[in-house]
Amino acid sequence: MATKRFRSQLGLGIVFMMLSFEVFADHIPNQIEFNEGIDQHGVGFGFSLNATSGGYWFYDYNLHESNKQIHLQYETRGLDSKEGDANDWATVSQVSFQSSYRHVYNSGWYVGLIGGWYQTSLKVQQTGISETEPDQDLSFYHRGWLVGPEVGWQGNDFYYFTVGFRNLGRIQVAEDYKYWDVYDGKINQKTVGDLWDKGKNYSAIYLSFGWYLQAQPEHSSASDSSDKVDERQLFEKAKKCQAKGGVWFNNMCRLEVE
Repeated sequence: MATKRFRSQLGLGIVFMMLSFEVFADHIPNQIEFNEGIDQHGVGFGFSLNATSGGYWFYDYNLHESNKQIHLQYETRGLDSKEGDANDWATVSQVSFQSSYRHVYNSGWYVGLIGGWYQTSLKVQQTGISETEPDQDLSFYHRGWLVGPEVGWQGNDFYYFTVGFRNLGRIQVAEDYKYWDVYDGKINQKTVGDLWDKGKNYSAIYLSFGWYLQAQPEHSSASDSSDKVDERQLFEKAKKCQAKGGVWFNNMCRLEVE
């Protein structure tokens, strides 16, 4: 069942990713084209929108000449459920380390493939409901690997903003979850089960803010563009020279006169 759910999530994510970059890629103007004038290192923080709430820190390594980016992030999220007084509660927390290999279009749109590690932890505190069932503190966990696609848009000036969606499937490595140990009291098995299901979902919408570690000079992109124009002009002149039967040497056309 888990395998089928994972394949379904992965398939939907791939379809969404393909539609997104086919429709939008290279159609939205950006501050600076990704393959020109982009610093190589970026750092920042962000927030993820899911059934749970939390944030993350990230590092970007830009290979701007090939329009590729390596993205690393450490993320923590959590969700509490409390019933009655402060003695009866349950809380789920998520910790993950995710890495992504992205192709970034000059418009700022990107697609990527994610791999990572995660752990979901669930803690329950309950007051006893009888003499044979005293107060108890329970701890459960679930850990393994994350994999899936992502799609999003990223600005790329000195500071940059990113919004994206990650559709992540889980490959379980270890689990310790005994729901039958939970009393049917103020916090019951259904409440804990709902939290447990939410805690195993790592797909989310991501919003982040980042800064490049070294700002590009304001004239860098303009000078690079000017250099490219000069190179094209020289190339065209060399072609015309050869068409006339001349030899292009030291940026000059030499014509043999008989």
